[in-house]
Order: sequence, then C-alpha cells, then structure tokens
Amino acid sequence: MKQIVNRLYTFHLKADDPDFQRMVDRWAPVAARWDEPEIDEFYKQKPLD
Repeated sequence: MKQIVNRLYTFHLKADDPDFQRMVDRWAPVAARWDEPEIDEFYKQKPLD
C-alpha cells in the first residue's frame, strides 16, 4: 500500500516537470489501450461507514 501511495504522491509532485511530462506523453498511447479500472468487489459489498 505504501508503494502505490508514494508513487501517486511522486507523480503529482512531478506533474509540472517538463522531462517527466515528456515521459508521460510517450506512454499515454499505451495507457489509452488499457482496460477501464473497476471497483474491487470487496469494497462494493462493504458499507463505507
């Protein structure tokens, strides 16, 4: 869990970096072909109280 949080945090911190943006732009066509994300069934069944 910590790894994905760190990656998301880093992604947002580097969003304004032109070199990082070029890397993201290079991989965007590949990511566009990914399946749509789905909510995990485990969380659909549990109330979010």
